[in-house]
Amino acid sequence: MNKKLLLIVLIICIIFAGSSVELMAKVKFRNWDKWDQQLPEMNNKYWSWTFPGEKSTMLTIEGQLILITTYLYFGTSKNRASVIFYSPASQKTKIKKDYIPDPKFALVCFPPEKKKIMIRAYEIRNIEEGLSQFLEEWEIPFTQYQDGVPQGVKFRENFKEWLNQQAPSELVESLKNKNGEKTLNMFLPKLRIDDKGRFKLVPPISDDFINIISVTPNSGLIDGVDNNFKVVVKYNLFSSIEGLLQVAFNNQESINSIRFVKDTHCIVYKGSGMYEFNVTVKPKNWGSKGDFNVLVTLDEIPQVSNRFLATDVKILTFK
Repeated sequence: MNKKLLLIVLIICIIFAGSSVELMAKVKFRNWDKWDQQLPEMNNKYWSWTFPGEKSTMLTIEGQLILITTYLYFGTSKNRASVIFYSPASQKTKIKKDYIPDPKFALVCFPPEKKKIMIRAYEIRNIEEGLSQFLEEWEIPFTQYQDGVPQGVKFRENFKEWLNQQAPSELVESLKNKNGEKTLNMFLPKLRIDDKGRFKLVPPISDDFINIISVTPNSGLIDGVDNNFKVVVKYNLFSSIEGLLQVAFNNQESINSIRFVKDTHCIVYKGSGMYEFNVTVKPKNWGSKGDFNVLVTLDEIPQVSNRFLATDVKILTFK
């Protein structure tokens, strides 16, 4: 090999070596540099519990246990990743012993860079032996309130197929029908950011949420004429012992102005349930300006943040 050719080879090697170092730097976090291959072993000093008093949480639909989730942090209190493990319901008997009962998948949400956050998915073969395999990674905006696994990510299909296998036979069809995507979104995590910028991945079913189940009537309204509305909501209060449900309509001076209906609030307690609002309201037809909406909110008692814990909105239509 002549000197000129040797020099070219050396330059190419240096370029590739530099690229490898840069790539490894991107995936290194704390003392672990194999995030693009597998999870750190569970005896790593940087693991800590997200919810020390409730290490594993049961995820249920209509009283049927579907999955088990376990939440951990990796890192320090000032700079850490949020990790959620998904275990099949069949491992319930092992919760007291292991706390991470033979999980199938793990999602790791890393600290934000340039207003974006990286999430990596792993399949776990044996948590105790440290056998896991990196599957996929994606980025999402670091803003409240984002889907942790957005549309277009391949992991959604992997998780959906596994979720259908975990569901009791009487729920399988309901998971596969038109509500299947909504059910999937109940278990896939959201990126949750508090007022201090601290973040974690938590499925909506283990978070604070409120959903409008039905509004009667929801169409054929007449502008300015009193209407008796029945608004049925389903809620879950997770982060507070006591909470408040309220209902509002945008029938005030401007389309973006809402007012809670007086004397219709409801105090609820930690857990899930349903509630029915019965209110009399004058609908406002905004025409080309926009839609007439009903808004429901869930908030904590006492209030500790300017944000509602959860909201939901439904559009109502006129004749």
